[in-house]
Amino acid sequence: MMKFDKIEEYILNNIKSDVYLSEEKIESENELAKKFGVSRMTCRKAIENLVQRNYLYKIKGKGTYVKNNENKHIIYLNEAIGFSERTKRENLSAVTNVLQYEERFPSDQISKKLNINKEERIVYLKRLRFINEEPVVVEITYIPKKFVNEKRLNEFFESKYNYALSENYKIKEMQKEYMGVLPNRDIKELLNIKENIPVFKLENTAILENGEIFEYTKAFYNQEKYKFLEILKKDIDKY
Repeated sequence: MMKFDKIEEYILNNIKSDVYLSEEKIESENELAKKFGVSRMTCRKAIENLVQRNYLYKIKGKGTYVKNNENKHIIYLNEAIGFSERTKRENLSAVTNVLQYEERFPSDQISKKLNINKEERIVYLKRLRFINEEPVVVEITYIPKKFVNEKRLNEFFESKYNYALSENYKIKEMQKEYMGVLPNRDIKELLNIKENIPVFKLENTAILENGEIFEYTKAFYNQEKYKFLEILKKDIDKY
């Protein structure tokens, strides 16, 4: 048995015996290297193999975690990434359907959300997202028209944030608010959910480095497919 195979077996046994629980952080590469007397590269290979096999996933700057075994997708509230990036990281088969795209003038509420005047045109984008052919989230986005390059709409439709980076719009901050709500008929039908079943509503405002608001989005998540999680890291040296 190769050295990295032994490490894989150790991690798998810990997962299957509930030593590592769902969404729990495992030992670092350094800790595993010391435990098994091997190099970090060997540990990295073992971890990467288990990521590919969907037992583990990584969060940049935080570590490696046991993949959710509740058959629900996770939204990390302290992460500034979108649907496309998240599903790609988790090796999920994802599809986006654009239900509506149009230019319009903003309502009073939306002009306040975007911090623009009512005479400034915006883009309204409504998308239905699928994972493994199941509808999981409806996203309704409002964005000032000046930020949308008509020649790159396909990229914009697929991922607003990848598009923003490629257009050199640097997002400094995301303000998120989430709540449970009863969906209207439209959302209910799109997500194929039963009567009187609440959904998770996530409102997100993305702010650029220059202080302008890039977008305001309302997303409605099927609660049977998703859960929300926030990971906070305490700086022990400061206490």
